[in-house]
Amino acid sequence: MAQTIALGGFNTKTVQKAASEFSKPEGYGVVLGAGVAVAVEKLLFSSMRNLFGYAIEKDGRTVYVAPDADGNPDPQNPQEIAPFMRLLAKAGLAIAGAALYTGSKDKMAKFAGLGTMAVAGFHVAEELLALVGVEL
Repeated sequence: MAQTIALGGFNTKTVQKAASEFSKPEGYGVVLGAGVAVAVEKLLFSSMRNLFGYAIEKDGRTVYVAPDADGNPDPQNPQEIAPFMRLLAKAGLAIAGAALYTGSKDKMAKFAGLGTMAVAGFHVAEELLALVGVEL
């Protein structure tokens, strides 16, 4: 009889099967793609502050402000276009992930596209909700 792990009632065979699935190209491809999506967003937004602004918390909400002359966030200078620019960048990344997923013949690259598309797609939904006043 298989041993049962105390949390969640999973038996060891279930855990072993999940681990073996993760070790396939599909499993780590998705994780790699998700990590790439997050890294690309961070790199893009932090390297182009004039376009994407700084995201700061103000009165319990996220607002976007332009950089000052020294390149630091200027809370007195809101940048209204930044949320839309971030939305477009995230949508572009989701489309790039979808293109990689549908156009690649390599399994790992295909599923890396899926991971990129999933993370960027979630961030697009998050931005759309924020534009109408709902923050997650």
